[in-house]
Amino acid sequence: MQLDPSKIWLTGAPPPALPAAADIEAHGSLVAFQIHVRDVLRAFLPLAPVTAQPKPGACTYADKRTVASEVESALRSTGISMVVALDAGTRKSAAPHAVCLDPFTFAVAIAENPVTNRGASGTGVTASRAAELAMICLSGLPLGNGVCAVQSYTLGGEEGQLQTAEVTFQTAYTITPPASMLAEE
Repeated sequence: MQLDPSKIWLTGAPPPALPAAADIEAHGSLVAFQIHVRDVLRAFLPLAPVTAQPKPGACTYADKRTVASEVESALRSTGISMVVALDAGTRKSAAPHAVCLDPFTFAVAIAENPVTNRGASGTGVTASRAAELAMICLSGLPLGNGVCAVQSYTLGGEEGQLQTAEVTFQTAYTITPPASMLAEE
């Protein structure tokens, strides 16, 4: 089965596998990876009702300084939030000043306030549907230094007034130093 890139990607082509060098320089490899996955989700057209919201917490990453307040704001205004977070990595090999992690595990956690999200100001994309779309988006996609695979899916059900879901993925990823630390040749 082959998906039409012009129907699923904002630019008509899949995103690059690796984070931008500027993000690695500014935030380090691990945070840059989270930012990159967030940007991949934002570029996936089927998730646009959620990710294109003008609310910062609609699709964010766990290491962002204001993540808790942004998620809270998104849940109040549009009713849904997706957060990319790192889970774990197993060292496969090490090179001088770099570490290859394989598997490298990360998750997309989704929280939905059904009353708001399924109302007039919401996205209408449920927590379980957002998880399904995240799986379609990332599964089989070259990401990091490997190919992304779904490891698990959990539908949390109701947590207070929220519906929750989480999808865990695996790939490989090499933590590299930013360019500013490298010797000039």
